[in-house]
Amino acid sequence: MMATLTIRDESTAGKTLGATHIELRESQVTVEEVIRSYVFQRVKDCNVQRAVAPPKPPLVVPSQDEVMINGTQPAQSSSIDWRVEFNKTKEAFRNQQILVFINEEQFNSLDAVVRIEPSTDIKFLRLTMLMGG
Repeated sequence: MMATLTIRDESTAGKTLGATHIELRESQVTVEEVIRSYVFQRVKDCNVQRAVAPPKPPLVVPSQDEVMINGTQPAQSSSIDWRVEFNKTKEAFRNQQILVFINEEQFNSLDAVVRIEPSTDIKFLRLTMLMGG
């Protein structure tokens, strides 16, 4: 069974900040697989957007003297590595900086198995750490 699902990023106030469509081939998957599919698709979409978007000019252009002293800035990588982002996201999940809700139930384990149906509702809630707290 192939299911196309939408994962919504939400604020703590319940406002939808974005949505990502993923495809899952199995009817039962782990939370880690949901996160992996989400990160893979988000990075893929970002890399496509970066490839077609014109490069942004720098806000400040260094003078010739600054270039002589400091050299040029390294070119920005042409694509983002989804594996790096996946590891960062799993770490954020483990540290409860990202909460995952599937059908309104919060999941705390990457190994938890969830049943996927076309009507499955998935939300990612990103928590922001406050300074000094």
